[in-house]
Amino acid sequence: MNTPEADCKCTAEVISPFRTLITWEEWKKDIAIKDFWENLKTFFGKNIIDVGSTGEGLAKPSSTLKRDSDIDMMETDTSYVVFERHEIRNHSCNILKLENSNNHPGYANLRLVMNNQYLHPNEFKERLKQRDLTTIFSGGYGRKTNCATAVHGPAVTTTAKPSLFSSTGSQHEIKSLDFVLAVHCNEWPSQADEWPERSRLNWPSFSMIAKVRQMGCDLVPTGVYGSSDTDTEWRISFVRAERFLIRSMNPAQLKTIALLRIIFKNRAFGVDFHKKISSYVAKTAFFWVSEECDASIWKEEVFIKYVRLCLEKIMLFVRNGECPNFFMKKCNVLYNKLETHEKEVFSRLIEIFITNGCFNCKITTLPGIGSPSDQVCPEEQKCYKCLVHKEVQNKVSERESMEELGNLLFAMVSFATFDSFTETLTKLYDFSISHKNKRTVYLRDFMFRCLLCAKLRICNTLIHHLYADQNNRVDMIRYLMFKANVRTVAEKLSPSEVTQIAHVYFTNELYEDVLSFVTPMILLYQSYPCVRFDSNPSIRKVDVFNVSNPTAFSPVCNITFFKVEEPILPNELRLELSIASTELSQSSRSMAESYPFVFEVNTHPLVYAYYMKYKCHKQLNDIQEASTALKKLQDQILEDTAYRYHGLNLLGVCLCENGRFEEAMTVFASSYQERIFRKSVLFHTALALRKCFKIYKK
Repeated sequence: MNTPEADCKCTAEVISPFRTLITWEEWKKDIAIKDFWENLKTFFGKNIIDVGSTGEGLAKPSSTLKRDSDIDMMETDTSYVVFERHEIRNHSCNILKLENSNNHPGYANLRLVMNNQYLHPNEFKERLKQRDLTTIFSGGYGRKTNCATAVHGPAVTTTAKPSLFSSTGSQHEIKSLDFVLAVHCNEWPSQADEWPERSRLNWPSFSMIAKVRQMGCDLVPTGVYGSSDTDTEWRISFVRAERFLIRSMNPAQLKTIALLRIIFKNRAFGVDFHKKISSYVAKTAFFWVSEECDASIWKEEVFIKYVRLCLEKIMLFVRNGECPNFFMKKCNVLYNKLETHEKEVFSRLIEIFITNGCFNCKITTLPGIGSPSDQVCPEEQKCYKCLVHKEVQNKVSERESMEELGNLLFAMVSFATFDSFTETLTKLYDFSISHKNKRTVYLRDFMFRCLLCAKLRICNTLIHHLYADQNNRVDMIRYLMFKANVRTVAEKLSPSEVTQIAHVYFTNELYEDVLSFVTPMILLYQSYPCVRFDSNPSIRKVDVFNVSNPTAFSPVCNITFFKVEEPILPNELRLELSIASTELSQSSRSMAESYPFVFEVNTHPLVYAYYMKYKCHKQLNDIQEASTALKKLQDQILEDTAYRYHGLNLLGVCLCENGRFEEAMTVFASSYQERIFRKSVLFHTALALRKCFKIYKK
């Protein structure tokens, strides 16, 4: 079918609604940050990558729609090594031989070399089902959730109610996680030998092809539906190659695939069509069109023409019931998916969409196209109208990235020992320097400040171990802070950084110094919002920002207490760390290795700031100020919508100190509901009851 040029002209009126869809510069920046995080996780032995739209940086265009979203993740099981043509010998891992399926292109069997037994995919999925994936939903902090787990193809899918993720009540948030456990093959599979030698124009380029070949392939645990070999078949996946090609797109390609995703997300061809034809078919069509029409010369001004070409390609796939995998032409993505009548009906639906009426009009009026105020529900429009400046949205995105990075860094060092802590910090410093070009200057400086805070805290702990005399310790702490120049830079620090510096003073009973740090910060954040930006609709959480004041955009990262700090912490925090350490040691090995962050002890920075302020005023016998700080602590914990477990426990202990036992019991009950499988709250409750009985006995 020839594309009518008149119907695909991209006039100013047609292009205008797509200007806010996605920009190439912002997308590349987002991809660079994702790369940095993944490299950091890999650096510490975590072989988990984001795949699908999240890993490709294409989740944001779809997040504006009133549709439920999901996250796709893949973990590589490094206990296996796979080969097909180049045999591996004397390897410490289990060696698997890849044997192509004789009946189904795109699938293979994996045979263990040591015993000639086939590795069964169902065993992999069962192992994954036994792991607690629900913790990923709650940010890794084990809150009580209403989640259901099911097997869908190669993935284990965990779903939850939208309210689990949203503090605003929005109904189009992330609500499911598709998690795949795969084995990786470093070889380029023989079934895809045709792809590098294929006759093509200039896309993908020779350098791109070379890089893709070096990535090899992954094998995911699922066979062909209805096949007699389904118990042993594994699907050959090129998810890394696909992600690389997507991330190498030019601006015209980016707009094209983003619009294709929105068309499919809107179910533009009807519910029955989209039940059978997945967005992966659209992505496959996009790859074929990019190759056949030489995407290297595509122009952004006429990208709607390429969208139409992709839809025509999908129509051809559906009509023939054959969608050749981009890397393995003999593998049919639509194998056994469509009945004869469905091929005709579904292809006709696409044809009508393309040909009847003005194609441009249909595209530009899709939900999710245009200004943000057209994409959100009425109650959210007010917030969007306040965010008319692009500068604000950029700062919000920057802060969201900083918060995630800050939490990740402290998660990585929270379980370090004295012997490994210095080594861990050194590695992180070296890593930051080696990847400095992959981050903005703000993100780089923030990372160095995070590492500085961690360094100050570990030095404080070492000083406590080396100096028994209080006066000597105080002198060393003051010298440490002087060398770090903390007083001069205090105004530029984020809430978590200020709180961590105050924490060093607090553990040395320097109460006036604590108050001199936290009080100005608390006063500042009574004027500016201090909320986490930890989900897709972050921008919609903001009411009004003063664009000229960047303080409003300071990141809010958790205060994570390190295991090595346990001896110098207040009793209630020592109890939290001790119980968390015991729970970690008693958990399953897979849980402990993959999700140690579940056992972290952490609070919102303002929660800990108010806690320290209350404790300081109490030690200084300023009862009125202590009472005010306790009330502020209670209010702050109620405002915080996530990660409240440890904060509630601290509040309950403080209430007990003031003889308010009934209120404390109510707080401990709320804490128990937050994380029903955690035990520290039970110890706090028992200690509070013991204290209460002693008082009444007197």
